[in-house]
Parts: sequence; structure tokens; C-alpha cells
Amino acid sequence: MKAWIITTGNEILDGVVKNTNADFLIERLNEKGLQVEGLRVVRDEEKAIMDAIQTALAVSDVVVISGGLGSTDDDITRESVAAFIKRRLYIDRSFADRVFERYHKRFGERVPQGIEKFAMMIEGAKVYFSENALVPAQVVEYNDKLIILLPGPPNELAPLFEKVFSEHPKLSQLTSLYTTKTFRFAGVPESLIEESLKDVLKDVEYSTTLDYYVGPTIRVKVNRENGRMLTSIERVIRERFPVDFIGTDEETLERITVRLLKEKNLTLSLAESCTGGSVSAILVKVEGLSHVYKGAVVSYNRKVKESLLGIDPELIDVHDVVSEPVAAEMAQRVREILNSDIGASVTGVAGPEKGDSNKDVGTVCFAVADAEGCQTFTDNIRGDRFTIVKRASYRLIDLIRRHVLLGIGKGG
Repeated sequence: MKAWIITTGNEILDGVVKNTNADFLIERLNEKGLQVEGLRVVRDEEKAIMDAIQTALAVSDVVVISGGLGSTDDDITRESVAAFIKRRLYIDRSFADRVFERYHKRFGERVPQGIEKFAMMIEGAKVYFSENALVPAQVVEYNDKLIILLPGPPNELAPLFEKVFSEHPKLSQLTSLYTTKTFRFAGVPESLIEESLKDVLKDVEYSTTLDYYVGPTIRVKVNRENGRMLTSIERVIRERFPVDFIGTDEETLERITVRLLKEKNLTLSLAESCTGGSVSAILVKVEGLSHVYKGAVVSYNRKVKESLLGIDPELIDVHDVVSEPVAAEMAQRVREILNSDIGASVTGVAGPEKGDSNKDVGTVCFAVADAEGCQTFTDNIRGDRFTIVKRASYRLIDLIRRHVLLGIGKGG
């Protein structure tokens, strides 16, 4: 079966919002065995949406439309689809009452009149609800083809996509002819990985991408009957990149790091400066973190480093606030204060101004300490302020991972 994706929203074409739904839908549709024929982003205009539907139906069996299911005047996806297939719209009174009650509990008497639009359904559509979404998904059959309407917010779209494809009679039977696996790396160039794995990748379809904040990934695709090849490829990757290889598929850097801490029964504490709590924010997304994470001191200001962490002012004066000696003291002190097995720190110049430091913008110093000692590192990260903070955050998490794997002196 072939699929086409339509994402709606002026905010996407105006550059206000990133079209992350398209990436998600392309990946999941391929995994479901559908061949994605095309993607179109259109404005919240009836003619634009109807033209896109006509184009999509001419070359595909399944059309997935995201966005435009809200309650404002520019949310017109339902109306546009209904007009195209010449079906009437109606209000699901039971669902409308539930929406009203939900709004009333949250906002009191300030319930907008337009919320009834959330309960607007297309005649003949199969409707799928989720506790994680305010509006339901709708699936309509038209000339033996399927048109799927999904909400725009990614946290609502994803669970409804899974629900539709697991429960709809035609979609739940889909099986892919292929199987894929994504291999994730950190701290190693993309070209080196590809060069080192040429012999094992020569007979498979693969693509390499770069997670700019973490490192390269390789996505390998094989026929389902050759699924064992993925196991063989993974074994070779683990042998050739025992430290730089993070994991596969959903095994992200932060998940693997937390898992390793659990397996080694180690606790962690952080002292963050230039990242301002970003490292903690990434780690707390991992379930079960409370078993290994003691907490953090966000010592963004020099005075906080001195008063809360007890950093010697003379150490800062002699070496600079952005230096390996200061990073080392931060890691050791936070480890002692929060009584953890491992203390890790980051201090740097995120820019565009240098602040209290004399170092160049992009200079970032890291340290990881335990009872055996402390190891320090310095990186020069290119990019704007957001990029420097993000890359520094993931770099520290990777250094913690390497430390847990290898110990002091071998984690670089």
C-alpha cells in the first residue's frame, strides 16, 4: 500500500513551528509497511487542503492529514475533508459535553463557545479517542481508500496514530516486508564509522544521519526474512566500537547512561554552570532516574560556585572560572555535598558575551569525579548559544556514560 502525508498550518509555512509531525509519520508509516509517496504542507485554507487531498488520492491508498482539528476559525481540516468527499458534519453531543466539562474544571466559567467544534465529526467516519488527546482521530473511507485525520500537537498525534493503526480493521493487518534497526554512536566521526563498517554494510540498504547534539546514527533496512543479518551487524558494531556505540533504536544516550548507573548500582550528582540545568532536564525524562540521581547544583553565577559549592575564589582567579581545575573542584564538591558515587560538572562560555570568563565563546570544561579521583576535559563547541548549551549537555552525559563503562583515566 502507498501513503501520502498532508500537514496543515500557517505556522509551519511561516517558520514559526517545526514540522516534526512529518518526520514521525514518515518513520512510522514506513515501519507499518506503507510506501510514502509524498508529503505536502499546506496553509489553513479549504482550497489548498482539498487540492492536496486530490493529489494524494490519485497516487496513494492512505492519506494522513495532521493539524486543523482545533476550535478556532482557521481549524478547517474537518470541513475541508467533508466538503471534498461530500459528507455532512455533525456534533457528537456526548463528546461535546465531556469537552465542556473538562474546560469548565480547568477554566471555570471562562469556557469559550467554540469548543463545541472539538466534537465535530464527519458522517460515516470511524472515531478513535485517547486520554492523551483533546480531540479524536477520524478515519473515513472514500472510493476504497482511507483518509486519516490526526490532531496537530505531536503529543496528541502519536498516541492516536498508534491507536488507529492497531484498531482499524484494514490498517491493523498491515505488516512490513522489511525490518530496520537504528544504531546510535557518540564521540566518533560519521565517516570513520562508515569506513570501518564497509564490509558488513555492503550487502544491505542503509543510511547515515547525524544527530548534531549527540553523534552519528546508521539505519539499516533488510528484508524481513533476512532479519538475522541485523543481529550479526550489531555484534560486529559492538566489537569494533565497544565505547563509541551507544545502543539501538530507542536506546538514547540518556537512557543508556541511566541504565548503566542502575546496573552498576551507582548514584550521580551534577554541578551545572553554562548549561543552566539542561543536563538535569535531559536526564529526568528517563523513567527510574530517581534510583540513581541525587540532584544538581546549578551554579551559574561565580558567587554561587563559591558559596554553595565552596569553590576557592583564588582557584577561579588563577585558572579562570571556565577551566579544568574549577570543573574538577565543582565535580568533587557536588559529589561530597550530595553524597553520591559520581559527581559531574560543566562550566563554559555559551555566548554571545564572555561573562566572568576570559575564554573564547564555545570553550566548555567538564569533569567527572568518584572516590578514585577526577578526570577533566575541554571542548571547543561551535554554534550559537542554544547549540553550545545543548551539545555541552549531551557531551557531559556521554562522559558520564564512558566513565561508568571504563572508570577514571579511560573515559575520554
